Amino acid sequence: MAHFPIPAKPALNITAVNEILETDPVLAAFINSYFQQFLENDQALKNLIDEKPDKITLAEVATSGSYSDLKDKPSIPNGAAASCSVANNDNTTAAGFVADARIVKIHGDEIDALNEDAFLMKYELANKSTEIVQNPSGGKTITVTTDDAVVTTVFSMNAATKVKTITETVVPNAGSFKYIKTSVITPTSTGKKIKESFVKEAK
Repeated sequence: MAHFPIPAKPALNITAVNEILETDPVLAAFINSYFQQFLENDQALKNLIDEKPDKITLAEVATSGSYSDLKDKPSIPNGAAASCSVANNDNTTAAGFVADARIVKIHGDEIDALNEDAFLMKYELANKSTEIVQNPSGGKTITVTTDDAVVTTVFSMNAATKVKTITETVVPNAGSFKYIKTSVITPTSTGKKIKESFVKEAK
């Protein structure tokens, strides 16, 4: 049977409780089981407390909580750039700023565009082969092949209006675009009028 020890100043009549337990085996069995689990859990908690490492075996940071006590700290850059502000424009001249990646991308695209324009002039270099074909309807087609591209220039003229059209197509070996320049030459009473257009499109 389960019996409660009687404290020095009991908050309730423990003697009466023990008498009930002696006459009610079901209640006594329930309380016995409850206390057994309590004692087992209590012992398990004590075991965990006993296994707690001593303070002297812990790292200093575990008890101080200070970052300065942490060993093998990661290397944090402390150069000039680490304390700089970020500028997302191309007109900041004050010291203490670094460029935002977005403005770098914009200027990178602009440089790529300039490179494309420069590439259009490369086919006039010495290392090239040229083929000229007369068109059945008048005019001719000139094909220039270089190490970098194939350039086809088509000359044509409208017999009725005397308007000449020159279409120059540059197809680079690399990349996914080609470049087309069209010049339309229209005769006038005082000479001629030239209209040019330039497009970039997928191959």
